[in-house]
Amino acid sequence: MNNNDQEQTLNDSDEISLKELILKIQSWWRYLLSKWKIILAAGIIGGVIGYTYAYFKKTIYKAELSFALQDEKSVDGLSSATGLASQFGIDVGGAGAGGEFSEDNLLEY
Repeated sequence: MNNNDQEQTLNDSDEISLKELILKIQSWWRYLLSKWKIILAAGIIGGVIGYTYAYFKKTIYKAELSFALQDEKSVDGLSSATGLASQFGIDVGGAGAGGEFSEDNLLEY
């Protein structure tokens, strides 16, 4: 059976046998091996372009800050300073019971 007979067999029926599949894969493999110089050159050129782009591109850093506010009102006059310090996990004078945003619970969020 030559290549024309194989292609004719594939076109005649909708089904393909395991042998025909293996032969088709082998023919594609041989074709790719015959074009190895072009594939290697394209890979090297693409690698050089990618490396050059990564080398000259400026790095962009992105930072995000998220925090949770507590709705309870403080009795003392330093409520805003206490609130600001508590955002960063610093307890300045015991701002109250805490509730869901107290010490360990805030770490879980």
